[in-house]
Amino acid sequence: MIRGNLRDAILKTWSSERTLTKLLKLILVATGILLVAFFTIYYYNHYIFLGDKPPIEQGLRTLRQHVLAEPGDPTARMQLAAMYFERGEYTQAIEQGESILASNPDSQDALYLVGLAHIQAGSSQKGILLLSRFADLRQDSAMWRTDLQLEEALYYLGAAYIQADQFELARQALSLALEIDRTDADAIFLLGQVYAGLGQVEAAAEQYLSALRYVPDFKAVYLALFHLDSISGHASRLAYAEAGLAYCRQDYATAIEKLVLALEAEPRFVAAYVLLGLAHEGQGESDQARQNLEKALAIEPENFLAQHVLGRISAERGAEAGPEP
Repeated sequence: MIRGNLRDAILKTWSSERTLTKLLKLILVATGILLVAFFTIYYYNHYIFLGDKPPIEQGLRTLRQHVLAEPGDPTARMQLAAMYFERGEYTQAIEQGESILASNPDSQDALYLVGLAHIQAGSSQKGILLLSRFADLRQDSAMWRTDLQLEEALYYLGAAYIQADQFELARQALSLALEIDRTDADAIFLLGQVYAGLGQVEAAAEQYLSALRYVPDFKAVYLALFHLDSISGHASRLAYAEAGLAYCRQDYATAIEKLVLALEAEPRFVAAYVLLGLAHEGQGESDQARQNLEKALAIEPENFLAQHVLGRISAERGAEAGPEP
């Protein structure tokens, strides 16, 4: 039952705005396409008449023509592959990237992009092979723990392993990703999904709650926690998950009602106090919000989210008060 829902959650994660934004940013940075495409499109749009096609189409046409004329130019092929990927044309992206890999099997940009394209196209095993090779090459660097592109590859590698029911390999990949960026809520969420798939309920719940410290309106995490505790029967976390779902749809009154129940069942539930503070803030009740955030910090003084929201409320109150006379 969990594994079926797991695949649905992975697909939703891959299609989420947050994840795709991160993915496209890494691809654009890795290949330099943004700058190159801009100047290519600008030049052809201003100095060469190409009809009524939109600028992005003109840039794509220009790259195609260049690749036909210079088939051995790996930079142009990489740029063309990245443009195809951005348009969701994964087969064409794979074709261009594999042309590069045929002559340079260790091209990191090609391994990364073609691996992701295979995963997005549904060929998880091919994607895993290419991203694993990419990760091995990048980890040879002494600075790999600062490599955000490697972190992103490990995240998608972990997601692909989950889809293939290879949970231990997924755990290893995601744990490495979090060594690079411990604040990546998407990777923390997937690590929770790994533990859920392994039947380790408490470990899964711990990861879900950790992800919510960084993204308190992460609906997929609340859904996963709700599903987990519907089975396990953990009353306070179940009420908390219901409150989180209400919070995500800005139903603050219901969120507060559910959080009161959660805290009755577990009076030292730090995450519930933090979310209660956020819900009161959403209703414009800054005093109640402050009280609950301070209760959270009394139990867990290092709670980053509580500190952040409390600071935000204090700053807003100071701005409302205006400068001292």
